[in-house]
Formats: sequence, structure tokens, C-alpha cells
Amino acid sequence: MSALRSVFTHVGRHLRRGSPAYAVLLISLLLTAVAWYYARQNVEQQAEVRFDETVRATQAAIDRRIFTYLDSMYGAGGLFYASETVDSQEWNDYVEGIEPASRFEGLQALSYAEYVTPEEREAFEQRAKQEGLPKLRPDLNPGGERPAYFPIIYVGPINEPNSSILGYDYYAEAEHHEAMDRARDTGSPQTTGMVYVKTEPSAHSSADLALRPGFAVYLPVYRRGEPQGTVNRRRALEGFVVGAFRSDELFADVFGGTFDPAIDFEVYDGAHPALSPLLYDHDGVRRAGRKVHGSLFTEESQIEVAGRQWSLYFATLPAFEKEAKSSLPTFVLAGGVVISIVLFGITWVLLRIAVENARLLVEVRGKAALEERQRLARELHDSVSQALYGIALGAKTARKLLDQNPDRASDPLEYVDSLAEAGLAEMRALIFELRPESLQSEGLAAALDKQAAALRARHGMNVETDLCNEPDVPLEGKEALYRIAQEALHNTIRHARASRIRIRMQCSPNHVILEICDDGIGFDPKGNFPGHLGLHSMRERIERLGGTLEVESAPRKGTEIRAWMPI
Repeated sequence: MSALRSVFTHVGRHLRRGSPAYAVLLISLLLTAVAWYYARQNVEQQAEVRFDETVRATQAAIDRRIFTYLDSMYGAGGLFYASETVDSQEWNDYVEGIEPASRFEGLQALSYAEYVTPEEREAFEQRAKQEGLPKLRPDLNPGGERPAYFPIIYVGPINEPNSSILGYDYYAEAEHHEAMDRARDTGSPQTTGMVYVKTEPSAHSSADLALRPGFAVYLPVYRRGEPQGTVNRRRALEGFVVGAFRSDELFADVFGGTFDPAIDFEVYDGAHPALSPLLYDHDGVRRAGRKVHGSLFTEESQIEVAGRQWSLYFATLPAFEKEAKSSLPTFVLAGGVVISIVLFGITWVLLRIAVENARLLVEVRGKAALEERQRLARELHDSVSQALYGIALGAKTARKLLDQNPDRASDPLEYVDSLAEAGLAEMRALIFELRPESLQSEGLAAALDKQAAALRARHGMNVETDLCNEPDVPLEGKEALYRIAQEALHNTIRHARASRIRIRMQCSPNHVILEICDDGIGFDPKGNFPGHLGLHSMRERIERLGGTLEVESAPRKGTEIRAWMPI
């Protein structure tokens, strides 16, 4: 248990020490996650835009192609409005002229169904026999007489599947019957549901004909000049232009090479794909209304084609999703993780450096404090301790003289008094050194005065002061100037052998100038004197506050130290 507690304690200490680095790592990873999310969203949006554009383009292509096919049927109907009669040769010429094989792929047959009443049926059969047309089909059995007949009398292009529908009456089939009635009553082209269209067999088939899924469109043709009401349309109907279409070739031609192969496209004959016959499937796998996995996007829409509603179903294939995948999100994620780790490492190193610098700073400050205490101990021993010893010695001498010769006791008493004054001045100077915050309350000028008094009392030197009023300087600036003066005076006493020292402080609204001058032996400022005068520490103090330090000296010409500090 204690081992586990020790582990938790160690981990907690580690986390506390490295909290800034871990914070940088966490923030970087969060930003990486956000960037990855938006990159992935952008890739998905681009894929969705691509899918939507394909859907819209497909719908527009179907609309354009259906309108083009209907235009060809309207052109065929125009033959009957432009001529009194239309024969099979004119019909075939028109069909060949529109080039169905190259321009209207999927149009299996363009034919004309003539309206024949039950009273006209026998006359029609005789005319058909004379013109070499097949007999009317299907025959009357088993349904008996029908209310109307619409046998195919013209068809093109001429080929075996199309020729086989000549004479056939599609009105007998319910799907065609309904579309023809709607076309007759509305006067507009109408589409059947899904029916089977006769076509050529495949190359490997032995059959003569084949049936393929498709649809038929009926365009009514009326007698010229008849009114257009519903009843009048039925009376004026002469027949239908019939377009028979193969859905596979029609939609394959619609897409050509422009449709995205990674998107499945399905067409259903009805409003509900799941309940409607399939007209076309791009890849042969029915997906609408079924649970088929692997579709990133799906869409269902409806369009109206000549009175008939079709459902269009679009679904992406696995290839689309593969193409839609981009390496950008992965790159953003990987790059973000790497950058996060690098930033964590840099922050960790900087943190360790900062901790080490703080430790060294504490150590340096500890050593400096120790050195300062040692120096103060020496000062106390050299000055205050000796002064107290002299006071004690003088007091003993004065007491003996008071018993033996009272008239001579005044001399040792005066000596004691002078030593006491010197000790008091020395103690005041030492107190300022121990408590630099006193500079804030008593001021820099007072501190310099007390330092000068201590030098006079301790060393008997001629110390002059010329100080301005207390400058408006922060405590840090006052302490720096005081320490510079203290260091300069200390080194003057130890090395300069001077008899006279001048302390001068000039103040202005923008700066403070402190000058320490002596008449000592001087030195060469350009020389290399390790530790001499503490110039390095004095210059560092003043430059840290944006000031400068100038030293003017020469052998046997004294020394002047000038510190300039901005306010």
C-alpha cells in the first residue's frame, strides 16, 4: 500500500512540475482534433457536392433527351397535318431522315397506328390485304368484337423486329389501352408503364426476336380543323404516332461517357421505387427500397415523362467512397500530433531550463547572502567591535583617573564620546545595508549622507556630499544607485589610498546622475583587473534599469565613477 502511495505521490509531483508542458500538449491535441474534424467535414462536403451535381446533371440530361425524342414524334405527326395523305414511303423517308441509329439511340420503332372503328374493320382488312400488310392482330377470339382498333400500318426503321408489329393492335393490351385513352382525351403525348419491346436478339442467341424492357409513347393525331374538347377529340381522332423505346439503350445513351461510374442510377416506372417495375439499372444490382450496405449518399426523386411519373434513385458505390477518401484529414491529424509532441518536448525542455535557472538563482542568491553576511561580520569586527572595545578601554581609564586625578579624566571621556559617535554612524550605515527597504521611507539622499558619515567616523577621511533633493525614483532604482555608491566607496577605501572623496547626486525630471570621485592613485580602466572595483557588477545593475556607467581614471590622477539612470 505504501509503495502504491509512493507511486501516486511521485506521479503527482511529476505532473505538477510539468503542468505547463502538459497543458501545451493538451491544447495542441485539442486544436489538432478540431482541425482534423473540419478537414474531414470539408472532404465529405466536397464528395456530397460531387454527388449532388451528378444527380442534377442526370435529371437534366433525361429531360433534354425525352424532349428531343418527343420532338421527333411531333415531327412525324406533322406529316399528317401537312398532307392530305401519307404513305409508307413518306413515313420511311422521315424516319431515315432523323437518323434514329445515331441520334435517337433507344428508339426501337417509330410507327403509326390508324384508328379503325368496328364498322370499318372489314374494309380495313381488305385494304391491308391489297397493300400486302399482315392481317389485323390479335383476332376477335376469344374476346369478340372490340370497341376500337388501332393497327400499326407504318413503321420504321425497317427491320425484322419492327416489321413483325405491322398489323398489330396494341389497343387490345391493357397497358397500351390506358395510355392511348389518356393521349386521345388530353391531346398530349402519354407514356405507358413498363412493357416489353421486340428487338433483335443478342449475338449468341438462336432466337429470331427478343423482348427487352421498355416503354411506348402515344401522340394523338386528329383531323384538321376540329374543335379540341374531350368529346370532339374522340370524334376527330385519326390515329397515334407511336414511339417504342428500349430503356437500356435510351438511358445508356443519355449518360454516355459523362456519368460518374461510381454512382448507381436506377429508373422505376412509378412514384414508389420499392413497388414499381424497374426500367433501368446502371450496375444491375437493385438497391432502391432494399438494405444495401456501402452507399455513402443516396437520393430519390421523381420526374414526369409524357404524363407518366418515374422515380429516379441514385446511390454511391464503394468506389465512390474510396475516391472520396482524402489523405488530408489523416495528414492533418498526424501532423498535428507530431507538432503537439514537438511543442510538448520544447516546453518541457524550457520548463526544465527555467527550473534549473531558478535553482541556480536561489543558490547564487544564497551565496550572495552568505558573502554579504560575512562582509557585514568583517565590518562589524573592523569598526563597531573595535569601537566598542575602545569605548570600554576609555571608560576604564576615565574611571581610574577620576579616583587618582579627576582633572585628567576629560581626555579619555572625549575619546569615548568620539568612538561612540563613530560606532553609531557605522551602525546606521550597516542597518541601511541590512534593510534596503529603508530607502523607500528615509530616502536615497539620507542613506548616502549616513554612508558618508560612517566613512568619516570609521576612517577619518574627508568626505564631501553634494546631493539634490530626494529623486522620484522607484525603490529598485534607489537600491541600485545605493549599491553602486557602496561598492565604489568600499573599493576606494581598500585600493585608492585617497584622502578626499566627493559624493554628488544631480536630479532632473528625466534622469538621475550619481558621481563618486576621489584623489587616490587611480588605475587604467582599460586594463584587466579581475574583481577590481566591482565594475562589472555596478555596470550590470545600472544597465538592467536602462542606464549607463562611465569610469574615468588614470594612474596617480584619481578616479571618477559616473552612473546615469533614466526616470
